[in-house]
This record gives sequence, C-alpha cells and structure tokens, in this order.
Amino acid sequence: AQVALPPHAAADLAALGVSYEDAVLEVLDLIGFHEVGHVYNAELGFVGPHGARWLVELLATYTAYSYLDIARPSAITMWDALSEAVLGFVEPGTRSLDELNAVPVVQVYGPATYGWFQSHFNLRATVVLKHRPRATWLAQLGGLGLDGNTRAMPTSELLRRLRGFHPSFTAWADASGLEYE
Repeated sequence: AQVALPPHAAADLAALGVSYEDAVLEVLDLIGFHEVGHVYNAELGFVGPHGARWLVELLATYTAYSYLDIARPSAITMWDALSEAVLGFVEPGTRSLDELNAVPVVQVYGPATYGWFQSHFNLRATVVLKHRPRATWLAQLGGLGLDGNTRAMPTSELLRRLRGFHPSFTAWADASGLEYE
C-alpha cells in the first residue's frame, strides 16, 4: 500500500525519519487519542444518538489533535500522511454524509469506506486546528447551538453553520467529493 502514499505525504514521513511501516504502527496506537476525544466530547454534549455522526467523528479527531499539537506534533503529520494514503487507494461505497448519519456504514459498506470518511475528517481537523488551537473550537460550536440535536439537522445546514473557516465547510465537503443534501 506504500505506493498509494502521495509524494508530499511520503516527503512528510521522510522529514520525520519515519518509515511508512512504522507510521502505520504508530497511528494504530494514536487512534486511542481519538477514542479519548469521544469521551471528552461526551461531557460537552457532542455525542450520542443526537449528534451528526460525521461531526462527532471530526470532533473526536480535532480533540485528539489538540492534545497532540502540544505533546507531539509529529504524530499529526504521520496520521495525516496515512490519511492521504487511504484517500489515494480507497474507492468508498458511499460518499454521502447523510448516509453516514443514517446507516451503520461499517456494516453496510465495510471498514474501508469508514476509513475513507475518517481520513477526510482527519485532514479537516488539521485545518481547523490551525485556526482554533487547543480545543477552542469546541466552545465556539456550543455557542452556535451545535452541541444539541445535529443528527436531525440537514447536512447542508450543519455545514453552513460551521462557518468562520477558510475554506468554508461547504467548500471543503464539495472539494473532498463528499455528498450531502
């Protein structure tokens, strides 16, 4: 799968002095930080049956990256390089954020499709982190009313509300090939 690693992602790993194989093993361990992000975000109301699944996943990675940005920024570089690789070789069974919210994507489309979505969220978390470091985005989201029932909200409206970033979330979704209504 290393051949799927885009040249700029391979260069990022080389600059860190990390092989592709070692990065894969490292990122498997780093996923634990994402899972801790879910626990942290649960206390803030961004989880459960009422949260838009894609936003919940994005926020868990953003929270993990907020910690790693302070403790070990190179980990974000590795994680993003592997996310670029996934995007380069996975053809997802669906690209719909609405469907991600509505069906158990792993069971319906398999883990590769879920990984494809996660990879998009990982890369977006990096962009958001540059604009809102140290988990400051979470307080902003609460102020926008996005710590409530976002699963029932049309995805286009949710993307619109996530304003204040360049490019906008709508532009990000469109450029990433994500689909939504």
